[in-house]
Amino acid sequence: MAAIVSDGPKLRDIDKNEKTEFQCDWLGKKINLKLGGKETDVSVGESIEKIDIQVEIQRCPNLSGLMALRRMYHELLNLLSNPPVHYSIRPELEDLFLWRATLMGPSDSPYEGGKSEVTIRFTQRYPVRPPKVKFITQIYHPNVCSKGRIGLDILQDSWRPTLTIPDIMMAIRAMMSQPDLNYTRSSDVSEVYMNDRGRYTDTARAYTMIYATDYYLSSLLCILLFLVSLLSAHLFLNMLIYFLYNAIYRKG
Repeated sequence: MAAIVSDGPKLRDIDKNEKTEFQCDWLGKKINLKLGGKETDVSVGESIEKIDIQVEIQRCPNLSGLMALRRMYHELLNLLSNPPVHYSIRPELEDLFLWRATLMGPSDSPYEGGKSEVTIRFTQRYPVRPPKVKFITQIYHPNVCSKGRIGLDILQDSWRPTLTIPDIMMAIRAMMSQPDLNYTRSSDVSEVYMNDRGRYTDTARAYTMIYATDYYLSSLLCILLFLVSLLSAHLFLNMLIYFLYNAIYRKG
């Protein structure tokens, strides 16, 4: 079998006997995957740490999985060299096939001001097959079901291997501004969107305020501070009455 080893931004094939290896710099860590083994070397600077990646090896048992990692690696390099404006992405070091994104709500939508967490689950067939993208933050939208699954054309029948993660993020933001009723995932929300646009907008804004912003956390903090101030005032009043009573009683 052939071993795929990273050589800077480019990858080259090196013949090995009965081994398949993949090396890359993943967020500053040098990762060396060896199929058939149980451990890998992860070096950070001059320190070397042994970690068990048996799970990763089980998920990447063939060359197609390594090709998916190579494609993901190049996309990550592009994202690091050209940071996106409206979203951020971070891979999970414990699971190289899982990325997490924070998506800013478009300014021309009810989701403006919100930050939605999204997971991107790659398969070993990537980029032949699209990744599975899911909202973790609750969102009120015709193309998103209650479990966060997204109905989007490029994640289904319109997917092409040339499409990338930035293309998916741009499509999701466009979907948030203009729902696509051909790929709905929530019939209830779709019905409200078609028949009562004002109610849909108000509900979507309420979801954004509750689940995608810190508004309610700040409000709760203000309420707690108010209650504490009331309690302090009550204690102060009781102490004042106590001292006044003692002063009058002793004087009498």
